[in-house]
Amino acid sequence: MDIPKLFLIPLIAGIFAQFCKLVIQTLKGNPNWRVLINYGGMPSSHSATVASLTTVIAIYEGIHSSIFAICLIFSLIILIDAVGYRRVLGKHSEVLNHMIAHLPQKEEKRYPRHLREHLGHTPWQVLIGILIGIMITFFLYLIIP
Repeated sequence: MDIPKLFLIPLIAGIFAQFCKLVIQTLKGNPNWRVLINYGGMPSSHSATVASLTTVIAIYEGIHSSIFAICLIFSLIILIDAVGYRRVLGKHSEVLNHMIAHLPQKEEKRYPRHLREHLGHTPWQVLIGILIGIMITFFLYLIIP
């Protein structure tokens, strides 16, 4: 087992997905470097990273290995969390921000200025992240010695 490759490939896949967000924002005419550190958006870098890790483990250890099973289960938890729980938290933040903005000024000071609203992903963003992770893994697996 080649530990640096197992670590490096998923890391590159996640970073690549984050930079895709910057490219997409730039093409939309809204270049914003903050997308590199923010949650949410197209594509899901969490999805790209865990899909890459699961794929590289499948390549190295096989799909019948215990480590692949563990990796797959944890990846599914992360993917479900990105689409479900974190997305719902974003919706709650949106509602809370609206409510706080309509409080009297002295009451408004007691609460956070602005809660982050884009925390989760749509199923499409997660799917694209998974595809990026898998494709980057196969590409890098072939070119990294």
